[in-house]
Formats: sequence, structure tokens, C-alpha cells
Amino acid sequence: MKAIKHLSVLIYGIAILICIVFFNISYANEVLWVGVDLKGAPCMAKKIYHGKIFDYRKDRGPNLAVVEEYHFTRNVQNLRKGNTGYILGDIHYTLEAFPNHYKALNSLIYYQLIYQSDIKKGVRGAVKPSVECYFKRAISFFPDDANVEILYAVYLKKIKRYKMADKHYQKAIDKAPENLKYRYIYGLFLIKEKKYSLAKKEAEIIYSKGFSGQKLKQKLIDVGVWNE
Repeated sequence: MKAIKHLSVLIYGIAILICIVFFNISYANEVLWVGVDLKGAPCMAKKIYHGKIFDYRKDRGPNLAVVEEYHFTRNVQNLRKGNTGYILGDIHYTLEAFPNHYKALNSLIYYQLIYQSDIKKGVRGAVKPSVECYFKRAISFFPDDANVEILYAVYLKKIKRYKMADKHYQKAIDKAPENLKYRYIYGLFLIKEKKYSLAKKEAEIIYSKGFSGQKLKQKLIDVGVWNE
């Protein structure tokens, strides 16, 4: 009887341990929505993907292949038509599995911009959750991913949220200070904002390291703040 009792206690303990581990795995992989959108509404969405969360930078194996074969197809990427339903549904599924999937985030941006600029193209309703919520989710999962920051900054610039855009350009550079392309893009943004001295600082950094793009330099010459 004692042996049976001990066995029961052991089985019960193992069951509790399995539940704890399963809960922790489930929690770690739960769809994480943080913060609020630009209108102040909480970021949230219905969960349709129930697997592990993957990092687009590192997980380029069979998991990505499956998601892109069934959800993020070329038609979805180019906003022609959905593959398993609506375009947004397939993009949403892709970003649930790969929150920092750069191409999917880019398609999401242009879906929203098309909606804002031309309702006659057949897009009925803005992205829900909003584009900024997807970016906040990606950043919350992968806070070291500078490319997510630069994509977000570009989107914010396109919708004329210039102060927020500036903040995320700087975050991208802070996370990847040696990426000269980020500094180049940021420099062009600063020119548009008429922050010429700051743009010149970025230009001095990138051109001292042999960056080839000349558009930033030419714009600084045009406004009289760059001397060869």
C-alpha cells in the first residue's frame, strides 16, 4: 500500500510539473499585444495561430517555408488576393508566427496606405489591429531587432507622425550603430525636417566610412551646409 501511495504522489507531482512547464511554454508563446494604437485604443487581436513564436532573422527553415507557402504567398505579399481567406488574415497569421517578418510588415504598411488613399481599390476598413500595434508586438518579442525599428520609422514618416518617426529612427541607429544605410535614411529624413546640422553629422559619419549613396550629400550641398 505504501508503494502505491508513493507512486500516486510521484505521478501527481509529475503531472503538476508538466502543467507548470506547459503553462510557461504557452505563456511564452502567447500572442503578445502591448500598448495602445495612435488613437489610444488598446492593442489586441483574436488569436488564430497556436504554435511557437519564431524570429524571422534566425528561423529560416521549414517553419518559415510552411508559413510562406500557405499564408504569405507572392499574391499576399503583393496585395493581390489572400491564399486561405482574406489578405489581412494571411498577413495576420504570418505575423503571429513571425512577429518581425519584414516583408509581411512591409505589406501590412502598404495595405494600410492604400486604404487611406483610395477606398475605391476595394479595401474595406483599416487594418485591425492597427499597423502600430503589430510593430509594438514585434518590438516586444525582439527588442534588439533594429530593422523593425527602421520599418516602423518609415511608416510613421509616411503617415506624418514625424516626432514618433524621429524617435524610432534613432532607436534603430542605437541598436545597429554600424549600419550606415540606417544613418543615410535618417539623414534624408532630417533634411525634410530641416534639421540640417543633425543631417550633416550623420552624413559625416557615413561618408567617412565610404558610403556610396550621394543623395544625402547633394541635398546638404543644395542647402549650403556641406563643403567638399
